[in-house]
Amino acid sequence: MKASGYDAYIVPSIDEHQSKMMTDHDKRREFISGFTGSSGTAVILSELAALWTDGRYFIQAEQELDCNWILMKRYEPGVPEPDDWIIQVLGAGGNVGVDPKLLPYNVWMTLKEKLTHKGLNLMEDSSNLIDDIWNIPQGRAPESISHVFIHDVKYTGQPWEDKVKKLREILNDNGANGTVVTALDEIAWLFNLRGNDIADTPLFKAYSFISTNQIRLYIRPLKLTPEVEKHLCPNLNNSECVKLEDYVYAFGDMKKVIPESGKILVSSSSSYAVVNLVPE
Repeated sequence: MKASGYDAYIVPSIDEHQSKMMTDHDKRREFISGFTGSSGTAVILSELAALWTDGRYFIQAEQELDCNWILMKRYEPGVPEPDDWIIQVLGAGGNVGVDPKLLPYNVWMTLKEKLTHKGLNLMEDSSNLIDDIWNIPQGRAPESISHVFIHDVKYTGQPWEDKVKKLREILNDNGANGTVVTALDEIAWLFNLRGNDIADTPLFKAYSFISTNQIRLYIRPLKLTPEVEKHLCPNLNNSECVKLEDYVYAFGDMKKVIPESGKILVSSSSSYAVVNLVPE
């Protein structure tokens, strides 16, 4: 934190796709705090650390947090919200860091406005401080490479090509040329695919960029089988082939293709980092 110039660092309980249910690899707040409940926000200062969670987890949090942590019983009388506590403790001039991939755009903008009004700065953490100190030798689960599989059209009701066609019609009706799909359930539905990345869900980690003339799916190559590749490109001469790109390079690739594509629609519930790829 000191090297990055942060006076406070926020660790939320969601992943890059704003999923509250996530892979073990993405449980950053659990790693840093020791609290294993599904809901909570950790805030770390140079000499203080606090965790907010709701009434479902008060007893669990008391048992799992060690003496380095203050338990903030969210929604109880007199308990400030994380941003209010940061403002109270730091005061004007403080720098607050958070990974822009882990906050929805609308949440980021609300937080930025509030902190700026009180004289604090919200800074983008391009690397993620938790990732910098948490690795596989320290017990971090590796990224899933479980294969994705086809969800048959007899269950989906329509092929993925028809869904993309309908999506493009909606984009056209809104005067847009493309969109970025970030929610994992939406990607699984759109391409008639399922996966096993997240326990108790049929989802897999991926991004997609769809415009009037291209379809890109960002996914780790080891997750793909020949059957899935053929499903996504049944005819090499067909313009409706999905271009497969490595998930690791999603942001770098989208940063190049999005400015060339005209008007892009992106949900405000997508991460600030994704929305920030779209030129104003």
